Amino acid sequence: TYARCNARLRTVRDVAYFLGLMVRVAPFLLSLWKMGVLEITGVMDAAAFWPQVLAYTVGDGTGIGMLVPVLAVALRPFPTLWWDQPLRATEGYQHAARPAQLLEGGLLTVGALIAAWFIFVARPGLALEFSYLLFLPVLWMAVRYGMEGAALGARGVNVTTAVIVAPSELGDTNPYAVQLGMLTVTVVGLYLGAYVSSRRRTLSRLEKTLARAAQHDAM
Repeated sequence: TYARCNARLRTVRDVAYFLGLMVRVAPFLLSLWKMGVLEITGVMDAAAFWPQVLAYTVGDGTGIGMLVPVLAVALRPFPTLWWDQPLRATEGYQHAARPAQLLEGGLLTVGALIAAWFIFVARPGLALEFSYLLFLPVLWMAVRYGMEGAALGARGVNVTTAVIVAPSELGDTNPYAVQLGMLTVTVVGLYLGAYVSSRRRTLSRLEKTLARAAQHDAM
């Protein structure tokens, strides 16, 4: 937990700080440093400097965006790992996944696999035109399960795409554009998931307040 960003990614503000600093700014600065060293030492040509900076920024940002939120969500129930106040019941895992939820997750995983195969293998020349299909499972998970679903959905789609796609299967599609598309899916999904979770917590607190007020009036 830092000054204005809770590392558990509880709110939209936390996610905004995380995505802005850790997914965009930090990878960009690190890429500048790495490519600068390679250019100064003569390992890389100056003409390739900015394209490589962009490629590493997008690639590192995608990796951070799909991995860190899953770890933050998974470690929420362990208060000894955090410096802030103990975790409230509404912010952790409240129960084990029900059979219907497991089935839903399985169907979404299969859907992501089919979508990635269709986009990058069956129609490689038109990959970017159909890449919007990858938004569907992530947005569904974000709306249904909030930040937890968005984190798992974004990671699932990114891993599925990485496993299925090979550079030889992209045809004329720019691989950097594919990476940028995966980063966009991750950013949008996490923002939506954070908003859904924050709204549910707000509604839960409001319901409890109204319930206490009703009990007080009844007395």
